[in-house]
Amino acid sequence: MPRFGPEDLSRLDSEVSGFTPSDLTDLADALFAALFSGSPHAPNVVRAERLLGAMVRARRFTDAARLAKNLRLAKATTNLVLKLEVQALIDSGQLSLAEKMRQQALASVPAGEPERLELLGLGGRIYKQQYIDQFLRGGSAPPELLRQAVDEYLGAYEQHPARPIWHGINAVALLARARRDGVEHAASRRFEDIAKSISDRAPGRKDLVNASYWV
Repeated sequence: MPRFGPEDLSRLDSEVSGFTPSDLTDLADALFAALFSGSPHAPNVVRAERLLGAMVRARRFTDAARLAKNLRLAKATTNLVLKLEVQALIDSGQLSLAEKMRQQALASVPAGEPERLELLGLGGRIYKQQYIDQFLRGGSAPPELLRQAVDEYLGAYEQHPARPIWHGINAVALLARARRDGVEHAASRRFEDIAKSISDRAPGRKDLVNASYWV
């Protein structure tokens, strides 16, 4: 029997690091009950985001994806909830559904919002994981998956004025993988230039400019 009810959701007003993973799942069930029962203890956005983030950090990915879906269905979602849902779906192995939800999220999260940039990067992660999973299962994978992963990361890096370095690093790492696997990509000829642009912005990491680092 669940240990928490809707009346316990106020516990989310403080730091959630003290909860066990099973506590988080029970609190998610209580939050779900409050959403759909008309309870006076219905959760606010801050509580929902805090709980969902804690579940992802605790690697309760399937439960986190279910909670995010319930929040969305209850029209209690936010940009952060949308991003965390995609992340939880990826980490629970539901890659096709993750991409579907990512596209829906991108249609509603405006440009300039930090979650949009993260959603763009998650696209690279989805296609990269699809490529790696198929490669590990059969020794090969459709090259278009790797090209799409590069496109997502490189687009997130080059089309944003801040040039988010981790998206750039992922793009270069995948270009190196493409080179190793014999997968052609239009950006391959710019590998060294992209790597240098990242290295120049990462003090103490001049090794990033060397192709051998990424292999």
